[in-house]
Amino acid sequence: YYYLANVTTSGTKAPIDMMCHLWTSKMQYGEHEKDMIVMQHLFEVEYKNGAREELTSTLIHFGLGKYHYIPSKFTAMARTVSLPLACAIRMKLEGRINKTGVIRPVDADVYEPILEEVAKLSPAIEFKEAALKPQIWLRHEVKPGEERCALTPETAKELLDAGFRVTVEKSPTRCISIEEYEKVGCNIAEASSWPSAPYPSIILGLKELPEDGSDLIHRHILFAHCYKEQGGWKELLARFKKGGGSLYDLEFLKLNGRRVAAFGRPAGMAGMALGLWQWAMQKLGKPQIKDLSSWKSKEAMCETVRSALKEVEEKKGGLKPSALIIGALGRCGKGATWVAEQCGVTPIKWDMEETKGGGPFKALLDVDVLVNCIYLTSKIPSFLTKEMITPPGRKLSVFVDVSCDTSNPNNPFPIYNQGTTLTAPILSVGEEKAPLDVVAIDHLPSLIPLESSINYSKDLIPYIKELIEKDAFFTKPVWKDAGDLYLAKLKEAGL
Repeated sequence: YYYLANVTTSGTKAPIDMMCHLWTSKMQYGEHEKDMIVMQHLFEVEYKNGAREELTSTLIHFGLGKYHYIPSKFTAMARTVSLPLACAIRMKLEGRINKTGVIRPVDADVYEPILEEVAKLSPAIEFKEAALKPQIWLRHEVKPGEERCALTPETAKELLDAGFRVTVEKSPTRCISIEEYEKVGCNIAEASSWPSAPYPSIILGLKELPEDGSDLIHRHILFAHCYKEQGGWKELLARFKKGGGSLYDLEFLKLNGRRVAAFGRPAGMAGMALGLWQWAMQKLGKPQIKDLSSWKSKEAMCETVRSALKEVEEKKGGLKPSALIIGALGRCGKGATWVAEQCGVTPIKWDMEETKGGGPFKALLDVDVLVNCIYLTSKIPSFLTKEMITPPGRKLSVFVDVSCDTSNPNNPFPIYNQGTTLTAPILSVGEEKAPLDVVAIDHLPSLIPLESSINYSKDLIPYIKELIEKDAFFTKPVWKDAGDLYLAKLKEAGL
């Protein structure tokens, strides 16, 4: 109402005429006011060697304010519109532009001299170019029951301090709240929004991507489970190939032949815990364990198992389980050993020395709980066969396959053919009268997600930091080797 008061409409033919009349009378610059123009272009760039980068070109220009009381000729708007045109006219008159007709200003031989000239003015009109720091994008995990994360607030802060940009997706399942990431300065995005992330972004996750068949355009870091000819491996690699993205599989990030970060220890811990717990349920005549939820700590997990074993001991005349660990000297095996000992069980430890003669091994049938902590990339004789677990008299009643590569042709335990889940963790195989309960969950560390995430992220972060360099995927040994392996697997898949 204030602006419309005392407005004359004389000579106006349309609403826009009246609006222009208002603007002219009400929006004049004050004596000490000036205008400002801000313009920014964002470029997503991919270089010939495959390196990616986000570049910005930014113009910030202020008007001169009142100058000899002729303000309109010295506003930022007036200068940035008229002076480039004036430079073009002079170039044409001086014969520096020889083209005729309608000339588009996107030709370098036209715009580069103009930009050079306006940058020499006082004050200069010029764009400042800069490269944005790499962006790490932590995605929400879609696998049911997966609560772990590859980046914690502490390690995210390390990346921010190193110059990275860090975006974290909201997640209803992650073991760490989104507010903790926000507190350290991370950008927050909606769950599963990574497909629309800028092209140069590095997408970080743990478990498999959604199986929606979409083209994958980004560089992804995750456990893809597709390098040992697992089910669907060719289809997943084809999505990367078609989209122009790249895969850096966490399982194969290695330095001097050893993985730089692994969930082996917590996987072994959880595997042994479930094995001993299920054995106790068998002896007590109780239903199989199911509908598993995470524990707050490894100590809390062990307390659950100890309680069940104590009940067996009290009700079954001091009965205790025997356990054998294959791959006992590795990270996973050491984790399994720790839990067994915390629960009062002294496990039998097998490693390369005990298995070098090749299977099958009948001795594996003489323990109550068997935990496999190895995975193989080449074919060897099976450690156990379906025929071996069929005859009566077998003592073995629980088999925990921490590696659980059910579709891997090199699996040394071809006694089952499907994985299990946190909801239904037990698969019974063998004779109905004497079943062998199999645990084959491919994300066991999710049962102690916070400790697993903290330890894994600490191990991984030094190598993520290497990605601050634009060409790190092609120059740093860990990343170059992983990239070369991806290309080799594409070839194997005929892509």
